[in-house]
Formats: sequence, C-alpha cells, structure tokens
Amino acid sequence: LPTAGTAGLNNFVGLALEDKFTAFTPRITFDYNVTDDSLLFASAARGVKSGGFNATATLVENRRYGDDKNWTYEIGSKNTFNDGRVRLNGTLFMIRWTDVQIFAQDTGNPAPLPISIVRNLGDVNSSGVELEAAYVPTDNLNFSGTLYYGDAHYAKGTSDLRWGRVPAVCDDVVCKRNGDISGLQTERQSKWQGTVSAEWQDELNMGNDLQYYLRSDVSYQSKQFNDAVNISWIPGRTLVNASLGIQGEQFDVQLWSRNLFDKKYVASVLVGVPNTQYNSYLGERRTFGVTLKARY
Repeated sequence: LPTAGTAGLNNFVGLALEDKFTAFTPRITFDYNVTDDSLLFASAARGVKSGGFNATATLVENRRYGDDKNWTYEIGSKNTFNDGRVRLNGTLFMIRWTDVQIFAQDTGNPAPLPISIVRNLGDVNSSGVELEAAYVPTDNLNFSGTLYYGDAHYAKGTSDLRWGRVPAVCDDVVCKRNGDISGLQTERQSKWQGTVSAEWQDELNMGNDLQYYLRSDVSYQSKQFNDAVNISWIPGRTLVNASLGIQGEQFDVQLWSRNLFDKKYVASVLVGVPNTQYNSYLGERRTFGVTLKARY
C-alpha cells in the first residue's frame, strides 16, 4: 500500500499487482499468380502489445494499463521483367492502432517531477506505400533502390499527458495545454525514406579465380519529430557509403567507408519529460575500415 514519502513521492509497502492478459492475433494472406513473373498479394494481421502495471501510480485505477492493439492491412504486387533483369515490387499499407500505450503524468502525485506512468490514451492511423526496384543492365552491373512514404498521425481525441500536465508546460500556442495531440505526426518517424545502390563486379585477370567489386549506397530520410507535440525535430539527411572488395574461393577482403562525405547530422534525440530536456546524439562521422573473411 502507498504511504506518504519525502518531497511528495510515494513509498510502497507490501504492494502486489497481478492480472491476466490474453490476446487473439490472427493473420490472413492471399496470393494470386497473374503470370509466372507477376504476383498479387493481400494480407490482414492483428498485433498486440501486452498490458502491464504502473507500480508507482498514486491512484489505484492507474496501476494497470491495457493491451495496445493494431490491425495492419497490405495489398501489393511483385513482378519481374526482361528475363529477370528487372524487378519491381510495390505495397500499399494501412495500419489502425488503438489504445496506444502513452506515458502520462502520475495524477494525484504532488511531487514536482513525478515518475511518468503508462496509460492507454488514444489511437494512431498510418497509411503509405513501399516500392522496391532492381535493374541488371549487364552481367557486371546492377542497380537497386527502395522508396517509402508513410503518414502516421495521432487520431482525434488522443492525448500525451506528459505535456498536458500540472504545472503546465504548454501555452495553447506552441502546444495544447491539455496535451491534445490529435492530427499530429508520430515521433521518430520519417514520412519519406529512400535508398539507391549501384554495384560493379568483374573478374580480376591475374590468372586465378579472383573477382573484384565496387559498390556505393545512398540513403535518405526526411525530418523526424522528436516529440508527440511536434515542436522539435531532426532535419532530413542523405548519407553515402562505399566499398571496394576482392573475392576468392576461400577469402573476401573489403575496404569500406561509412558516411563517405563526412556529413554532420543528429542521429537521435532523447526527450526528457516533464522537465522538457532535449539530449541530442550526433551521428557517426566518416569512418573507414577493412573486413577480412576466410572460408575453410
């Protein structure tokens, strides 16, 4: 049972919490071969993140939170053309995420900065498209790429009560005082992502079975919001990796570089709420290395 502690914190003595969480997670898939080189597919699947307990919650009704559930729907096509030298795949998806587990202020706790608890505070709707392509113009050269667009936003009536708290940290101008995040983009998600790769392979004419390869990879992601109220974000970035290697029957030597052009960027941000502290973590600068693999 909770007892009064120092600075408005609670001490818990003899507290035991237990419950039973059950879930049904079906998956339905459908495939249809239009031709030997073209496939249509559709699927529907339900996912569940189990509920749990807030052992530090002041109010009895907040010491348990329920399951976090979603239905994911996909429809798409997989295709090859030109005797397998061209591949094009595409998927449309829609996700309906309900009873999302969101951190909240511990209601009733008089501490200035009480430990946050988890509550089921709303829904998320997400939809978008994923594309994948590959092209092999010659036996030595190949190209590949991916493209993703996804719009994930909080549904009407969803709240983040780390921001809608007392004392207030929002002013109804920069963010809603009551913590309402309806229609805002979910944090740590880029709307646009893409990759492009190119590789050249050929024999190393030295009287043996050695091969060499050159490869370059370019990746892009658009900006990401760091918080549910969308007041801070990481800018979009483009990074380039490259590698050069020699392969034999029993070994593989690769010289590689990550972030070849030494891009300065923020990789992630940790948001401390309710004290609204932002901790930024920089991405890896240009890095070189050598990898040796042996087979025997």
